[in-house]
Amino acid sequence: MNRKIYKGLALTFALILIGGLGWFANGLLGNPVSKALAQKTAEAHLSDGYPNTDYQIKAVDYSFKDGRYTAHIISPSSIDSTFSLQMDHWGKLLWDSYDSRVKNGWNTAMRLDGAYRALTDTVFEADTFPYHADIAYGTLEIHRREAMEDPLADEIPDYALVMEELVLDHTYDIKALGAEVGHLIVYLEQDTITNAEAAKLLMGIRAQFDKAGIPFRVIDFHLQTPKTEGEQRSDLRLDIESFPYESIDAEGLETRVAEAVEATRAYYAQMEK
Repeated sequence: MNRKIYKGLALTFALILIGGLGWFANGLLGNPVSKALAQKTAEAHLSDGYPNTDYQIKAVDYSFKDGRYTAHIISPSSIDSTFSLQMDHWGKLLWDSYDSRVKNGWNTAMRLDGAYRALTDTVFEADTFPYHADIAYGTLEIHRREAMEDPLADEIPDYALVMEELVLDHTYDIKALGAEVGHLIVYLEQDTITNAEAAKLLMGIRAQFDKAGIPFRVIDFHLQTPKTEGEQRSDLRLDIESFPYESIDAEGLETRVAEAVEATRAYYAQMEK
């Protein structure tokens, strides 16, 4: 085999290698031409679909998982007006999340929920919180109208706020919302698992939140033993779902806790069926 054939084979191999690397890089990182097409499509869509707004493209990202480009849209004048546009590698618009993120109140709900959780974290994450919590956070009961109207959605309380009725960019009183639809989820760990102990701990949690001036409407309270070295727990535990703030009162509390434990156990059994 002469030198020319060797050179030809080497050149062919090099071209194949370069092409393969280019194909791999394109699939992993995208390419500037497709990104430019996506940018152009996003700009045109904002101009045509959302005239007289100050929506801007914050960034255009590529996802190697699906090979698509996502334009992230923001508004300098609207905290809740963030959404995204998704394009394929030819720049064709595939998806606009405006309706599902902005119009239906999702972004507003997430802003309010995040603000309430930040409030409750000031209690749960404080050095002065006297209990060992495996999980502890607060959330707001805000749900889509469609979910609330589902006859099988018995886990959604009747006092929940309708997401679609939230006002875009409105300044809500987060503490007032906490009193109306605030929901604490707390998993405490300790060796003593009794109704009397649960009653004492509930009183302690209420006292912590009253002192901080942070209201809540109900609490999911779970008392469980600590994990062993093998990351296992004993089967001994106590669970209470949606226990009202008003019911956390010293007089007769242990009885109400016992009733709530039995009601929760019956609810879990029914759910398993």
